Amino acid sequence: MKKFHKSLKFQIYHCCVCHEAWPLKTRPKNTVSYTCSRCLRDKSVPKKFSIDNSMTPSPVPKELQGLTKFDKMLIAKIFAVMHKYTKPRGGQRAY
Repeated sequence: MKKFHKSLKFQIYHCCVCHEAWPLKTRPKNTVSYTCSRCLRDKSVPKKFSIDNSMTPSPVPKELQGLTKFDKMLIAKIFAVMHKYTKPRGGQRAY
């Protein structure tokens, strides 16, 4: 049981490019300047999620803290539209 619980433990490392936290089972070679695999694959200059591209998340302003999920959806810049398809009763038949 102890071996199982040990296997579930992850260390959190912050990428020096995108500043996101990534859970890893193994320790990276350089923990100070760790770069996640997404940023390593990105060959563009500046990198897509870097501070140079103004994509680093900033702290939430005081006025926007404590909003409900509904409030966040109302002020979101994106509105997702989904289509729902229903199958007739019985669904697909296996022959």
